[in-house]
Amino acid sequence: YDPCAANSMINSQQCTIVWYVDDMKVSHVEQDVVDDIIRQIENHYGEMTKTQGTDHEFLGMNISYLPDQRVRIDMRRYLEEAIRDCNMDIQRTAATPATKIYLTLTKHQARSPSKKPKHSTVS
Repeated sequence: YDPCAANSMINSQQCTIVWYVDDMKVSHVEQDVVDDIIRQIENHYGEMTKTQGTDHEFLGMNISYLPDQRVRIDMRRYLEEAIRDCNMDIQRTAATPATKIYLTLTKHQARSPSKKPKHSTVS
């Protein structure tokens, strides 16, 4: 359970929205669904800055959705800046910032190669 993430089935496919303060990420296999959600948010809050496609920056993470349906998350630039600014002494590494629940698809969530999610970030 993550209080900053919402999942809903729209058109029989999972839609995921994650947010933090004034940043948000919307994912669904249908671009029209993503566009409609953004339109509803903008109708309520006004026009926002958006990025769409396969490459996004979200909360210091560079997120790339690769053609083989893998996701690459790179925080190197953000972390290097934080380390430099704080004079941090790094003692260990981690392969991923994600917990196991975000890395495992159920059989109902598995996607066919022809249905790739459409992703947008909004701030």
